[in-house]
Amino acid sequence: MKSASLLPFLVPSITIFQVSAYTFLGCTDTWRYKPEAHDPKGHYAGGTSAGCATYCSSLGTPYFYNQYNTGQCYCSSASPKANIYTYGAGDQAGCEGSDYEIYATKGPINSMKMEGCYTSVTTSQHPGDKMSTIDACFSACPSAKSVIVSPNPDTNSFDCKCNDKAVIDSTGGGTTTCGPFGWFAYSRSGSKRRMEGKRRLEKQLIFDNEDEGQDEDVMDVLNSQTSLAPEVVEEEEC
Repeated sequence: MKSASLLPFLVPSITIFQVSAYTFLGCTDTWRYKPEAHDPKGHYAGGTSAGCATYCSSLGTPYFYNQYNTGQCYCSSASPKANIYTYGAGDQAGCEGSDYEIYATKGPINSMKMEGCYTSVTTSQHPGDKMSTIDACFSACPSAKSVIVSPNPDTNSFDCKCNDKAVIDSTGGGTTTCGPFGWFAYSRSGSKRRMEGKRRLEKQLIFDNEDEGQDEDVMDVLNSQTSLAPEVVEEEEC
C-alpha cells in the first residue's frame, strides 16, 4: 500500500485548486460598468471565470465581473443594476468580446441553475415588475422551484416572476439572446455542475495506479474530501 505517501500530495492539491460555485447573471460593457475605486481587481490568464470566482469568494464578495478576452476581473459587493445590462452571446451564459460577464458567488440565486433566456414565460406568481435589484426578486420567491427575472433599463428595475414548478413554461414564446427585456430563467431542478475547475483538478492529481489496493486508498481520500470538490454543487431534486 502507498496511501501514506499519497496523502501529503493529495490533500494540499485539493485545497489549492478548490473552486467556488458561481451563477451567471448577465453581461455588461465597459461603457455601462464602472468599477468602484475600492473594488478588488484580479487578472487570470485566458480570462477564466473559475479563477476570478475563487479569488472573489476568498474575499467574501458576492459578485464578480469577468472580462474574458483580457483576463481582468473585479470583485464587487454591489448587486448589478438593471440599466447596466447589455446583450450576451446567446440564450445561455456567455458574453461578447470585451464585455464583462456578471456572476454571483453568494445568496439565494447561487443555489439555482440557469436554464436560459426567453422572450416570454408563464408562471403562477408575479411578485412585482419594478424590483430594485435581482436579489429582491429571489428574496420574494423563497420557496419557488423557478425564478425568472427581466432587466428593464428604462426603469432601472427588474420584472420578477416565480413558479412552484422547476420546468420553465415559455408557451407562446421561445429562447432569445440574454439581455435587456429578456427573461433570465433559473431553477432548482437537477444538479448544477461546473466542470472547468474539476478538469483542472484532475490534471493535478496524477496517480500511480500500480495495484487495486492503491486505487482504493485514493478513493477513500477523495471521498473524505467531498466538501472540497471544486465546481460541483448538488441541488435538491424536484
